[in-house]
Amino acid sequence: MKKERVIISFHTFVAQQSESISKEKNMNDSEDTSGSSITALIVFRENGDAGNLFVPVLCDAIRMTGVDVRCSTKEFWESDKTYDIIHFQWPEEVVGRMCDDPGIVRRLEERIAFFRSRGTHFVYTRHNVRPHYANEVIGRAYDIIESQSDVVVHMGRFSLEEFVGKHPDSRNAVILHHIYQYTYQEDISVERARQYLQLPQEAFIVTAFGEFRNCEEIRMVLGAFRSWNEKQKLLLAPPTKRPLPLPSLTARETITAEISSSGGPQKPDTTCSCPCSTA
Repeated sequence: MKKERVIISFHTFVAQQSESISKEKNMNDSEDTSGSSITALIVFRENGDAGNLFVPVLCDAIRMTGVDVRCSTKEFWESDKTYDIIHFQWPEEVVGRMCDDPGIVRRLEERIAFFRSRGTHFVYTRHNVRPHYANEVIGRAYDIIESQSDVVVHMGRFSLEEFVGKHPDSRNAVILHHIYQYTYQEDISVERARQYLQLPQEAFIVTAFGEFRNCEEIRMVLGAFRSWNEKQKLLLAPPTKRPLPLPSLTARETITAEISSSGGPQKPDTTCSCPCSTA
């Protein structure tokens, strides 16, 4: 397979893949399929509870190009529907983030082989080299998806060069991380936003967006917050959707004080959503 190293826009990439697949369908089918829509499956949770907007925004953008696309992990594992493109994001989303069943590795290979036998092309967007705290099963899922994908999409040249070093015959493209334009209300002022969120107008606010996976990550954020040389500082942290082993009561009280403000211990309020402080 020819090695390719290119930087393109997302819409260009979709257009190229769609044109290529349309030509292939027209050559293979006896009927005129020039007007048929490309069907694509993004293997990602379908309940909309993403936490990360990358995939929902991506899905909307793909749909705007005329591709019939849906997001679903269940569809990948259970459906017999034929898709032109199956797009993997995080492999742990495919098999389950905490999966430790060795049998899933064989099933993953079988499902990829099944769809490929029906003419499916596979695309993989490489978000991570490996996830934090990955077990052997998750690592094998990464190996399979990396090696079985027809095109691997990277968000920068470092990822591309590192990957090509391991997979010299792979086909790769660099597509920069898309922006979340029009996703949020962008015309609100800083003052109005602070008023709406009931935050002090004079505070130096530190935000920690993203999901905390364990208390070690919470302590890391708090350590950085403590060392910040700012008199009126406030840390905003999100809740966690997973049960975490909580620190001792003394540690909880310390976290509560630190996350509330730098002016001394305070009771948790609506600005404090750290899992260790609300437990």
